[in-house]
Amino acid sequence: MALVVRLREERKWKATRVKLATATIMYVLAMVHLALDVHRATLAFADLAGQSAKLEHYYTQVDDPTHVAKSAIYTVQTMVGESFAIYRVWLVWSWSLLVVLPAILLISTGIIGFIACSQFAHTHSDQGVFSPLLKTWITVFFALALVTSLVSTCLIAGRILWSNHKVRHFCDGGSVQGSNTLASDAILQSSAIYAACLIALVGAYASGSNAQYILLDALQPIIVRGLSGDV
Repeated sequence: MALVVRLREERKWKATRVKLATATIMYVLAMVHLALDVHRATLAFADLAGQSAKLEHYYTQVDDPTHVAKSAIYTVQTMVGESFAIYRVWLVWSWSLLVVLPAILLISTGIIGFIACSQFAHTHSDQGVFSPLLKTWITVFFALALVTSLVSTCLIAGRILWSNHKVRHFCDGGSVQGSNTLASDAILQSSAIYAACLIALVGAYASGSNAQYILLDALQPIIVRGLSGDV
């Protein structure tokens, strides 16, 4: 019994260290991303104030170093966040090989993401991120990120709900409060909020809406909070 307790404590401490390291990296990346946003906004709305044509041109130049850097940071942040989500899958499924599928999807997402960043650096177009040369890479990246998130979410949520189902006799039989608690736990612990926001982002980008810029920047704190939350 003492050995079992000790092993559980060691696993808990290891999970805490992984969570702390992930959260630290995510916060640093989010701050750098925010700093680049502020820098670009200052340049666009202060230095180019009253020059609407130049301002619009500036924001459509995807080969600008700050835009390429922002995109690379977002890709890295997605990789780190999803890696932690896959780690959570590994934990809740007791070190199952089920992690292989989301891991393969994650690697594919990273490869496509960095290819897209490389394309940004070599693309000169007034259409910005909606350029036909870039749209395929960006769409595939967002789609893979979404699928990776959904797979991890379903695996975690399924395991949580199954575990709750097995111990349901300890709860108030079928009470609304108990059901809501279980549903909330499943949503928060499986990062479903992040997945929902990513769906909105994919929809906005696919429709050619500039709202995707707002959603993309809004995803930064959601990634940090949702994917580096409690295990």
